[in-house]
Amino acid sequence: MTFLTAVGGLPAASAGVQFHYDPEGPTALPSNDPTCRPESLLEQTWALEQFPIHVNRARFRELLVGEGARALLLDSFWWLWLQHFDSAPAQERRHHQSRLFSRMAATYHRLFAATTDRFAPTFIDDGTWAAFPPCLAHALFRAYANAFPGQRADFQDQFKEHLLQVVMWWFSGTFVGCCTVVQRWHSGGDGEAPAEHAPVLTAGVRPGPSSPRPPPADPLSHWLPSR
Repeated sequence: MTFLTAVGGLPAASAGVQFHYDPEGPTALPSNDPTCRPESLLEQTWALEQFPIHVNRARFRELLVGEGARALLLDSFWWLWLQHFDSAPAQERRHHQSRLFSRMAATYHRLFAATTDRFAPTFIDDGTWAAFPPCLAHALFRAYANAFPGQRADFQDQFKEHLLQVVMWWFSGTFVGCCTVVQRWHSGGDGEAPAEHAPVLTAGVRPGPSSPRPPPADPLSHWLPSR
């Protein structure tokens, strides 16, 4: 069964999930489950990932579970939600996406600038930094899977690869040639029964991303229904 076979291609508003942009800070995820808190998602992702030997795990953990990474996770979640699942008018969605992307860019700049001084205690080397985008993408996948536990089985490799390519482009300016890495990703709740209050994720067709940077080819485009 495909993802859209399960959700029926209905407007996302039927799930009762609505995005509200908060200029004071990122919007919380649409779930009250403790495992869906940003700090929990990032901590669990760090524990599950397999890092090359040159990655300083202790320093990388400080980077991945910090306030900046939590903000990036939340804003990325909602940018993608607006792109693929929200039923608001296109102009409204793009306006929110532009604001989210601007805030993500500012957050990432502050995070990167604070860790590139070789003589500062917060310094993180290039090899360790390279692990950040794929780990953030993994946490983003876990955020979707945990926010909508009834549909974990429908978030297959195609969806994972899309998240990975988008996040890699945003935060490294590169694409991943081989996406076998996503086969190691776990939602953190495989085999668990969905919570009774959990919303059902639905989808609608969307135009190409409106990111200030040229987006990667959208693997979702051919399996989003027309409306």
